[in-house]
Amino acid sequence: MGRLVEGPAPRADRGVIRLLVLDAIAAEAHHGYEIIHAIGTKSGGVYRPSPGVIYPTLQLLEDLDFARGSTKDERKSTPSPPRARRSSRSTPSR
Repeated sequence: MGRLVEGPAPRADRGVIRLLVLDAIAAEAHHGYEIIHAIGTKSGGVYRPSPGVIYPTLQLLEDLDFARGSTKDERKSTPSPPRARRSSRSTPSR
């Protein structure tokens, strides 16, 4: 279905993207496109991040030890360690 409003697609700030990704991976391991789908579904289709936003964010979260990537069947999976689960729960809602 096409967009009803002309203009650029909605964007989210970097900090918000990190929280959205942490929320998407908090329950279980996800691949990048599953994370994109989860965020799109949770936003009611209003926001669907691109792979160019998700993959660098996943790498940053791994570098900061908020996520741990693993490779299985040639696909990288990103389960969140307990530190990320605690942080996402303690972050106040806006």
